[in-house]
Amino acid sequence: MAEVFGRYTLLRSLGHGDMADVWKAVLRGPSEFRKVFALKILLEELSAGRDFVDVFVEEARLLASLAHPNIVQVTDFGEEGGRTFVATEYVHGKDLDAVQKRLAAKGARLPIEIALAIGVDLAAALGAAHVRSAPDGSPVLHREVFPKNVFLSYLGEVKLADFRSARVRSVAPAKLVYRSPEQTRGDALDRRSDLFSL
Repeated sequence: MAEVFGRYTLLRSLGHGDMADVWKAVLRGPSEFRKVFALKILLEELSAGRDFVDVFVEEARLLASLAHPNIVQVTDFGEEGGRTFVATEYVHGKDLDAVQKRLAAKGARLPIEIALAIGVDLAAALGAAHVRSAPDGSPVLHREVFPKNVFLSYLGEVKLADFRSARVRSVAPAKLVYRSPEQTRGDALDRRSDLFSL
């Protein structure tokens, strides 16, 4: 039986991160209304810590302020049963990491024309973010431009997900190859760091 989380029905797990579980979820309404979302729910063990909730809220606010066709859009935010959540559009497709691995298993790579088209759309997304300012006045940076945060829809759309706040996060070794030298050293960052990752 599907688990219910507030107004949402959780369909299947999309992943487990350092701060949150991500679910494919459906919101049902009157007259057989049905819409699918990606629901990011702060981990239960972190929900009691104000610092973690603040980081999560900051990230949701940041994403909600970025309206661009190549950035995953926030649609809802709240708290349910003591757990903070954010709902975003669900991208019907695959992340770039999964696409690259599938191609590699067949001894193939992304054709250069497709790689360039993805790069152009990601540059447009970053450009839209970089002209914004965070609440503290600092530039809006993505900080984690790597294939798992790039979604390719079955309709050919490119969507950048998971903008991070300026606060320090744990970093998986797989992400390090995309980080700028300044980010790896813990130096102050500007927009060039995202461009290096791109």
